Amino acid sequence: MPKLATQTRLETAAVVASSYLVVGLLQTSALLKMDPDATPLDALLASVLFAALLFPTTYLASGIDPERLPMLSRVLRDRRSILKLARILPYALGLGVLAFAVNVALSGLLSRVWMPPTTQEYVRDLSILEKFLTALSSGIWEETIFRLFLVSAIFAALGRRTISYLVPNLMFALMHLVFQNPPYNPPALLVVFAIGLVYTKSYLDRGLETAIVCHATMNFLTMTVGMLA
Repeated sequence: MPKLATQTRLETAAVVASSYLVVGLLQTSALLKMDPDATPLDALLASVLFAALLFPTTYLASGIDPERLPMLSRVLRDRRSILKLARILPYALGLGVLAFAVNVALSGLLSRVWMPPTTQEYVRDLSILEKFLTALSSGIWEETIFRLFLVSAIFAALGRRTISYLVPNLMFALMHLVFQNPPYNPPALLVVFAIGLVYTKSYLDRGLETAIVCHATMNFLTMTVGMLA
């Protein structure tokens, strides 16, 4: 039995890492537009390094008892049920739209009473495909690290949902605060923290795939509909 569990964890980690690697390689053209000084070799190395990071992260997190907290849902753990992925899509897409609505409403409010959250103007230069791949890429690696790994580890250690909501989400927001352009924009911290709560709910309710779809949907809507404003 332990051997079977270890094999499942390895397969799960391989699925997540290889998924990011494929998506990361496909978004090479987008990465080159984001950083004009980057080369195709830089994009390749970045994708490989992120995939290498996601493998141990997923392996460790998927070892936590799934009865205590959702990990990957049975969609990825049971290859015979891969078609069940369609069951999570309406819920995941709906939460993605909700996160986008929260983003728009909170950004508008903060722009009026404080200062506008930062925007990534380079997004305007990306094609629809590049925007989709960029949204999916960030959904895979950010949800794996901040939800699958951190939320799971904190919940398993402390057994308290409130703390497992707040602490990883604060770290998620702080990461975006530092890597914004320009960095250290306080309204951006509030917006990312708020939409991160939606991602966390999608993960705790239905598992990692749902959180990835939710996150990717919000990002894609922000890079398309959101840029029309």
